[in-house]
Amino acid sequence: MFSPIHCGLFFTPDHIEQAHTHADEEPFRTAWAYLREESPTEPVALIQWNALRYRFDEDANAGARAIDFLRQYEFDFSQDLLTTTKTWVTLAQSFEMIRGHKALTGERADDWMATFADVIATLNNEHDLALYEQLWLALLRLIAGIVLEQQTHFDAGVAYAKQFVAHEIRPQGHIPRLVEASDGRGLYRQLIATQALVLIAEAATHAGHDLWSFHHRGVSVMTPVVYLLYYYFYPDQWKWDPLPENTDESVTDEDESSETDDAIVVHPDFATIKGFWEIAHRYGRPKDFKLLLENARPIYDAYGGGLTTLTHGLPLKKRRGLFGRYV
Repeated sequence: MFSPIHCGLFFTPDHIEQAHTHADEEPFRTAWAYLREESPTEPVALIQWNALRYRFDEDANAGARAIDFLRQYEFDFSQDLLTTTKTWVTLAQSFEMIRGHKALTGERADDWMATFADVIATLNNEHDLALYEQLWLALLRLIAGIVLEQQTHFDAGVAYAKQFVAHEIRPQGHIPRLVEASDGRGLYRQLIATQALVLIAEAATHAGHDLWSFHHRGVSVMTPVVYLLYYYFYPDQWKWDPLPENTDESVTDEDESSETDDAIVVHPDFATIKGFWEIAHRYGRPKDFKLLLENARPIYDAYGGGLTTLTHGLPLKKRRGLFGRYV
């Protein structure tokens, strides 16, 4: 049943409570420090960052800054469709996080939602879209259903995600129409599509439609996620189109300047498209994600849900040591 809540699209008050309850434990301790000590400079990320500080840390001043930045933000209409949809997904999430702030009530909120509705109406008239663009547009439309409380948009996003799972993903986990080209961008397309699918599932589930439990012939939202796990550590084994030869662009996921001997060097696409891992971790087998998350945390991805280590991390399980003490 369609039952939107206005909190943060991809998380609920329960997620916020968990982050506070386990604030002195990892991975939350590091994520809290990251939220309070760091700050992005890119305009869209800066809006989201201040909105996160308001929603999670009850920082009213940060909320006011987010509102000012959101009202002053000038969208670049020359951007490509994928950048456009990703941007509006993040702006919509930011709006939801500051919704209810005393500085964003009445006419101010209505004006932003009217602008958002116009954007959705315009983008819905786009044609000849690539498969991953269709998926991101479905995500944006589903989000619009939540923000604007319009079930038609929400149902359209859910329906598209279901048909995508049923017809586009192979049981092994790859998405043929995205990886079978020979242009060196198959991994990127698989990643960006998987991220959108995870965000759709999470937003839909919190609005009353559990897409995480949807299966078709053994295929689910988790199928492409698990498929990508192996290639995070072994991108050179990618079996589809050849990846670009310039491996000098590879970075450590946690810190591009890190020079530690044990740092895991990942492909640049994995280093930038990563917000979905923490979200999917809650629905998969935790041990499968353990090494990846240890390497990548704290995960911040402005276009992949935000600071997902804080919003979706799980408390590390403690084990009993000598004399029954937890260590």
